[in-house]
Amino acid sequence: MTRKQMDARVLRSRQILRDAAISLLAESDAFSVAQLLDLAGITRGTFYRHYRNKADLIDDVNELLVAEICQYAHGRFQVKEAISVIANRAAFYQAVFNQHQDPLFKSTLLANLRACRDQTIARLGRGASQRRLIYQWEVVMAGFWSVMALWLKDDMAFSKQELLQEFRAIWRCAVIRTQQTGLILFDFDG
Repeated sequence: MTRKQMDARVLRSRQILRDAAISLLAESDAFSVAQLLDLAGITRGTFYRHYRNKADLIDDVNELLVAEICQYAHGRFQVKEAISVIANRAAFYQAVFNQHQDPLFKSTLLANLRACRDQTIARLGRGASQRRLIYQWEVVMAGFWSVMALWLKDDMAFSKQELLQEFRAIWRCAVIRTQQTGLILFDFDG
């Protein structure tokens, strides 16, 4: 077997384990390694070649999912893309934000989003108004995640596009002041 084939197999089995863990986390974080292996169709030896234990796997999954959202937070937070990511993993986000599963994910996600925000604000070089931008970002971000939790709890009653239009309608009321507010840190147009 060539190294390239081996690398592809390693990546494939790691992804299968991650996908199974995400499915199980959407139901409960109290799953066993045996349940994970059964769902993934992977052997115990393969699992332990990739991870030390279940906590190590959950850390890896959380890192992957945080990166999935944070890729749209460099520069301005791209609301449309974030909504798509959340919709694609609706069961997981429903469990995290409405059923309080995987509490470490939520705090890690917010810490990483704040780090992206701070980098963006530093590039803007706004001096004394930085604190105001931070507070305004927190207000908009809190609103965003609250609406996402409600949307998921309501079985995504609006389409992604309709939801984005609602965000635009609400937050565009400050369109004249956008350059002066924390809304400069968000992209509602995608």
